[in-house]
Amino acid sequence: MIRRLFGLALFLAAFVSLAAEAPLTIGVLTHRPTEVVTARWQPLTVYLSRALGGREVRLKPAGYAELTELLDRQAIDFALTNPSHFIALRQRNPLTGALATMIVHDGDHSVNAYGGAIIVRRERADIRRLADLSDKRIVAVAPSSLGGYLAQRKELHEKGIALPRALHFVGEPQDKVVEAVLRGEADAGFVRSGVIEAMSRSGLLDGERLRVINAQNLPGFPHAVSTRLYPEWPFFALPHVEEDVVRRVTAALLLLADDPVFRSTLDRRGFGVAADCLPVENLLRSLCVCRPSKRRRRSHSPTSGCVTSPCW
Repeated sequence: MIRRLFGLALFLAAFVSLAAEAPLTIGVLTHRPTEVVTARWQPLTVYLSRALGGREVRLKPAGYAELTELLDRQAIDFALTNPSHFIALRQRNPLTGALATMIVHDGDHSVNAYGGAIIVRRERADIRRLADLSDKRIVAVAPSSLGGYLAQRKELHEKGIALPRALHFVGEPQDKVVEAVLRGEADAGFVRSGVIEAMSRSGLLDGERLRVINAQNLPGFPHAVSTRLYPEWPFFALPHVEEDVVRRVTAALLLLADDPVFRSTLDRRGFGVAADCLPVENLLRSLCVCRPSKRRRRSHSPTSGCVTSPCW
């Protein structure tokens, strides 16, 4: 009996040890093509694996719907997505707060905020102001996209300009919005700030073919933008992740700036102290006319007045 109990104890100890070292998976929103997102963030898995003493860390690029489903099933351990999507996910899941906020390094600038750009073809002299969009065909990525829909909608809302009924969501990645505008399938498109510059830098776009309307002159901000700025993407953990692992991952993210080799491989991206998401929560409140209820209601209609349900 003693030998059996001893053997069972060894088995359980080995099982616990194996479970403790199970691979960790980071879900990342694919606002750009999957291959771009993978190339950008794969080095982070190597860096975090090293910080965790060799524990395997995997990357899972996913669109809005898939990333939401992965969180619902707790099939990933950490996630990186836009703050409005994070707030919606937090209504569905008992998530941690943001552990860190993404920082984008562009030349001499390091920014932890972004906004939305409204793009048109350069020759479209009939679209100069926000009011010119009221009867135009517009494409956007998805209703949950902060930089690719909600930020622009907020600007129009504050100016009393209704979104046209000819608004079409094309899905991820945001490159689809740019391509639709260039092909003349839409009069204007909504994308997050930085997308045009990134596509131009990689040779996918001649930036001179497009123009950003309602351009904001924001000192120190390196990208063309049509809206105010909001906090960059939060990095957060699911509740099943061990507290010690969460602490070590958070520390590693904040120390990434001290590792120039890994920072340079992340396509000029790093992490800083978690930013306050209150500006994004205020945006959602201002755009949403529905009220929270015990029953989940979903509406992705641009004319429904509800950007997420429950709204807050």
